[in-house]
Amino acid sequence: MATRKNNSKYVVKDDQGKRTGRVNNGDLWTIVEVGVDGSLRLENNVSGRVVVAADYVPLGYAATVHRSQGMTVGACHVLTDSGMDRQGFYVAMTRGKQKNIAYAASDDLPDWDFEHRPDEHPGALGVISGIIARDGSQRTAHQMMEEAQAHAESLEAIKHSYDWAFVCAATMSVPLISGLV
Repeated sequence: MATRKNNSKYVVKDDQGKRTGRVNNGDLWTIVEVGVDGSLRLENNVSGRVVVAADYVPLGYAATVHRSQGMTVGACHVLTDSGMDRQGFYVAMTRGKQKNIAYAASDDLPDWDFEHRPDEHPGALGVISGIIARDGSQRTAHQMMEEAQAHAESLEAIKHSYDWAFVCAATMSVPLISGLV
């Protein structure tokens, strides 16, 4: 299981009962014992043991890719879909020490939009191929400036500006000429 909040109320102790810290957000724990009141005695490999209230922690067997970033588990099972990008897929597929398994649905939930035909589902391999092809990285401001500068200096942009200036000049000169005649 994974703890979701920092909490100084729960003191973590080692095997000799010496305080080693507190419960931190994102710590992974193994449930050692469940108390009669529902409390949980937890243990991890890093800091030691602690007893927490049952409602303090959610189970850690399911998490989003963003939540799992930085965690390491024994085995990771990833449910992919057509909206995932390769950066998220990489994070998901590198969480497990012993194994990482990706599951790709071979069909989608029904689309109840009767006005449009649903797209053909690409199948499990198509979903994975689409994920690998989809770049979800964000560009820096510097990269965006370089791209805008390159476009501004391109022949296409210069031609467009020239054509627009020519049209503007032609439409402005017609009233001037007719006023002279």
